[in-house]
Amino acid sequence: MESDDSNRNANTNDKGESMIEDLIDLVIIGHLAIDKILFESHWVSIPGGALLYSSVGAIFFNKKLGIVGRMGSDYSSQIFESLGANSKGIKRIPHKKCDLFYCVSSKSNETDNSLCDELNAGSELCFEDIPKEFLNSKWIHIATMNPKRQRELIRKIKPLSNAKISIDTHLDFIKREKKILEKVVALSDLVFVNESENQLLNLTEKDRIIKKGKEGAVAIINRKKYFVNAPKVSVMDTTGCGDVLAGAFLGQIARGVGINESLNNAVFLASKKCTKLGVEHLLENNG
Repeated sequence: MESDDSNRNANTNDKGESMIEDLIDLVIIGHLAIDKILFESHWVSIPGGALLYSSVGAIFFNKKLGIVGRMGSDYSSQIFESLGANSKGIKRIPHKKCDLFYCVSSKSNETDNSLCDELNAGSELCFEDIPKEFLNSKWIHIATMNPKRQRELIRKIKPLSNAKISIDTHLDFIKREKKILEKVVALSDLVFVNESENQLLNLTEKDRIIKKGKEGAVAIINRKKYFVNAPKVSVMDTTGCGDVLAGAFLGQIARGVGINESLNNAVFLASKKCTKLGVEHLLENNG
């Protein structure tokens, strides 16, 4: 699973010289949202969505990041200016509001929430939103979204790209769309799941990262197991921690960092994320 530049689509300039060094290492496709979090008996609104959380995790370790998503008219672009990723794949939809995700703050292993969302600007996220040059990346990660949309994206990406493809998902999608999700899993190279999701999906032959909350994470790659404990921290909210972990792991793997080191750093960053609401505190320390 280590990075292999020989599998990349090589671009050349008009002199026939390789331009591989200018390519993106990792592309993340996903939803941007306003997260409505029930925190200590009152609702808090923060910039969120799986795309944002995953991207912050990735950019911490890899600046060659491309992001793809649709932004509502009420979503601030300031956080992306701080992010520093290639945002050519971000489209602002002026006539639509941002997606809304609702969840309940939790200090347990996993955020105690059902998938309750309102897709607005992100409802028509599609393959055509991906800049052509992004298809030359080493990895493409499709963050948590409806499995039908993930399947459509992967089917259109694969004939045009040699990138390895990873996905993330949610327990509610397994309950509602399990047969389709199983097909998505079969099309992907790496799957991110929590323990409950891992038990419900038949992943015995699939490379996967199992997110275990305060207990850390397990990577099973080429049937070899890597386990990392999470540091003890004061937990405020776990929303988006799994996405941060996924982005952080992939950002490093795409650079050729080893699996164990990548997982260790990803767990550490995800643990740091849960000490505050949102992810902006991670960007403050990422010069």
